[in-house]
Amino acid sequence: MVAQVISADVCGKMVEAATRSCQPIISVPPEQANPNWDAMAASFASLSNAFAWGSLILALVAVFAGFTWGRIITARAEREAVKMAEAEVRKWLRDEGIPMLMREMSGFMATFKEETPISESDIDALVAAAGADGKEGSNG
Repeated sequence: MVAQVISADVCGKMVEAATRSCQPIISVPPEQANPNWDAMAASFASLSNAFAWGSLILALVAVFAGFTWGRIITARAEREAVKMAEAEVRKWLRDEGIPMLMREMSGFMATFKEETPISESDIDALVAAAGADGKEGSNG
């Protein structure tokens, strides 16, 4: 058998590789990473803006909903008030209004038996007579 010849470079590399695995590994503590403060500030600013806009939109929706609710309640209350007022007026006319008018008419007829209503021609004559003396100016 022929002996194999290894060059000095290869032999040195083999020895170095064999001895390197026997040496203890020196662990270097990892560098502490500095946080990216600019990115964090931008993130918090955008979050703050999102909360501000969300609050503004919710406030506008609440104001609009309150205004709409108030209009609805007002419309319902007006309709109900008109119905109740009509019912009260009808009741008053039936119970008190018509009997009161009848009493007043009978009292008027008893007091002024010979009176007759004024006709259109009499009204025209009165108006013409009032305006004939020139007193219908700006002061009445």
